[in-house]
Amino acid sequence: ATSPPASPPAAPKPAPSAEPPAPPAEPPPSTPAARTAAAGAAGAAARPRVRRAAPGGQPPSRGQKPPGRPPRDGGDDGGDRPPEARRRAILFGAAGLAVVVIAFLLVTQVFGCGGGDSGTTTQEANTVVTQAGDKAKKDSAGAGAVNRDATRVAVFNGTTTSGLARTAADKLIAAGYKQVDPVTTAPDQAVPATQVYFDTGARAVGLDVAKALGVDAAAVVAMDPNIRALGQNAPVAVVLGADQAQ
Repeated sequence: ATSPPASPPAAPKPAPSAEPPAPPAEPPPSTPAARTAAAGAAGAAARPRVRRAAPGGQPPSRGQKPPGRPPRDGGDDGGDRPPEARRRAILFGAAGLAVVVIAFLLVTQVFGCGGGDSGTTTQEANTVVTQAGDKAKKDSAGAGAVNRDATRVAVFNGTTTSGLARTAADKLIAAGYKQVDPVTTAPDQAVPATQVYFDTGARAVGLDVAKALGVDAAAVVAMDPNIRALGQNAPVAVVLGADQAQ
């Protein structure tokens, strides 16, 4: 007889999973203070954290720092000054600069600072003009003060040309000089250029005599003692030279 087919072996059952044993429960606090602290900690852990709202009613976004206190005026943080303080500072600075500029201009104008060579040149030019004006005034005053009628003039011929002294004397008489004396020959008859000698205080008369004879003013010189003696103390003496003989 045929034996029945063998049944497949049964699958092994999974082993039960091993769970870690539960930690032993902590004993309840024994004192009232400990129980109160434990209850407070449990309540704080259970309450959700509330974020502080930023100014304006909007809560700060994540990663944004809450705004700090505004910097104090004049502090070390270098905050901006109020507009009124900045305006006062600008006004004070402009006023100080204006005072400095005005003081500099006053010093340069009053004390002549910064004039340099131009100021010296102007002063020298003014001095030259003043001296020239004074000389012209003196010359004109001297010419106007000449009394030709009362002034005696001596004329000497310093050349070998005959009649030269008389010709010059006639010119002076025609110009208004009434006292032309002496009119004679000079000891030296080789005088190259005419010269007009004037005694103390008679320079204006000497210039006038030279002009009447056509002699340059540079030829008017102070009186020589020998000429004074030769002219018998005449305040003005003329020694004619070769330039008058031509």
